[in-house]
Amino acid sequence: MGSRSQDASTSRARPSLVPAAICWIAAATVYLVAEAVTAAGFAGYSYAANFISDLGVPDVGVMQGRPIDSPRSAVMNAGFIAHGILAAAGAAAAVRARPGMLGRGFLVLAVLHLLGITAVALVPGGPHTMEHGLGAVHTVGAGAAICGGNLATVLAALRLRRSAAPRAPVLVGAGLGVLGLLSAAALVLHMTTDLIPAAPAGAWERAAVYPIQAAELLAAAVILSRSRRAGHLG
Repeated sequence: MGSRSQDASTSRARPSLVPAAICWIAAATVYLVAEAVTAAGFAGYSYAANFISDLGVPDVGVMQGRPIDSPRSAVMNAGFIAHGILAAAGAAAAVRARPGMLGRGFLVLAVLHLLGITAVALVPGGPHTMEHGLGAVHTVGAGAAICGGNLATVLAALRLRRSAAPRAPVLVGAGLGVLGLLSAAALVLHMTTDLIPAAPAGAWERAAVYPIQAAELLAAAVILSRSRRAGHLG
């Protein structure tokens, strides 16, 4: 009894991880809602064939054979930036509550994701961008957002493992990050070679991006569940 009571008081003395969980729930929700709302206004938009960033292009035209016409592009671009800010804020809150070397690496990767997804929003990958020679900025930003987000997910899983979290969410979290990275590699190969022709580019991209939002929700669920249990101990 004394040990349990001491653990509970120690837990109360440390900053809570709940603010991080709230940020991550908000980040995933904002991203997915912005995507759905923008896609609903894009005639003929395909979640399999079109890239997510097609939704953020304000131009009307054709890009690599795909028709582009997203009248709600500002909604998607705002969603990109909001997601990056909220995800990084969650990482900062988590590191403040549980500092350490892995935490600092996790925060650096979250900031890399923020910078990359902001570049995607500010330099949309449409015909206008390509005409002005800025396509590389968009591509590098997308790569930074995807790689930074998925690597942060893997590092977050390692942090969970060190905090004696249940094994299942640790394995799922790490698996999501690895899935995202492998899907990003498959996307690059799909677009540059004939080695991976099976799925459309949009499907590969979503397999690289959605693990980030799934991991945010998973981490939030673990944090809130542990917070409730700690509260019951008191």
